[in-house]
Amino acid sequence: PQAANSQAVAAYIAANPLATQIDPTKVVAVGDSTTWGYNAGNQVAENMVTTAQKALGSDYSVSNLGINSSGAGTVVLNYGMNEAYRNEDPATFAKNLLTAVQTLQAVGKKVILQTPNSTGASTKPEDAWTQNVGAYADIVRDVAKQTGTTLDDKFTYTSTLTNATSSADIVHPTAATYGLLGT
Repeated sequence: PQAANSQAVAAYIAANPLATQIDPTKVVAVGDSTTWGYNAGNQVAENMVTTAQKALGSDYSVSNLGINSSGAGTVVLNYGMNEAYRNEDPATFAKNLLTAVQTLQAVGKKVILQTPNSTGASTKPEDAWTQNVGAYADIVRDVAKQTGTTLDDKFTYTSTLTNATSSADIVHPTAATYGLLGT
């Protein structure tokens, strides 16, 4: 998250008393396009969040992109891919992620940090940034360790998969990989 995003989350929690009510059956997945389920210009019907909803069952509510986050007891943060793309300063990324986690923990939220998924190989100059994604995954791991946060290491997991990303898009997971990530 950028500093403005962290400040917006803190302001929302301060202004909304419902934000501090915890319901462990409500889960909000907050993140980038890989959380949303982007592939080839569209949102795939079977993405990480819809698959997680099916796996948890009807006793849970899993919201994508934090739209219904006011009563969530668990917040899933998935960052690093867009920050690598924008070449965000790693120290700034670490500071902002740490602030977001601590802000959520301060109001009793269970936070799950997800590393960005690994990317496919490319020889295109415009894809050179993808080689830096692992460094941002390392930062997410460090913040999880510092804060005692649960870590979902998508980077390591997807690194072991064959054809984890689309051949047309080396960044976003295939529908099958989204399904595995959600489960």
